[in-house]
Order: sequence, then structure tokens, then C-alpha cells
Amino acid sequence: MWKFDPEIAFVDVTILDALKDWQRQSQPNPAWADIRDFVMKIGPQSPSAREMKWKNGDVFSCSLKPVALGATLLIFQTEPAVSHGTAEKSRELQE
Repeated sequence: MWKFDPEIAFVDVTILDALKDWQRQSQPNPAWADIRDFVMKIGPQSPSAREMKWKNGDVFSCSLKPVALGATLLIFQTEPAVSHGTAEKSRELQE
């Protein structure tokens, strides 16, 4: 989805590095600051979700789920390409 492989990076990729890269690939959205705050916060949190758009206008979502030991699971999903009239576009975004 993000066309980035941290295994081939010259240095370790942090969650903040990844968030900056993901943010560059999408339209401006204050949700990125919320996501950053969520993953950096220590302590109990409630699951939440945000909707965002790629630079081309297609919609995707990010679900934020707290997991064991203060970690956070981010789940990105592309939305069905209803506005473009084909499911093919949605499949292309997932590759």
C-alpha cells in the first residue's frame, strides 16, 4: 500500500519516520497529528479511526488500536472505489 520497505533502509525506521512518509503520500489532514499523538502516548487509550485521502483523492482509513505493553496497531484500509465506478482502482491501491 505504501510502497516502502523498511528492510532496505540504510538506518532503522521509526514510527515517526513512517508517519512522515505516509503523510507525504496523502492529502493534508490534521488526523496525522492525532495519529502521531496516539502512538506516542503512554497509558490507556480507546480505539479510534480516521479517514484520509491519497494525493489523487481516493479515500483510505486508519484504525488505531492499543495493544499489549503500550504498543499501537495501525490498520490502513482502502475504501471501495465507488466514486470511480470500479473495484479495479481499489485493488491497484492495495498493490
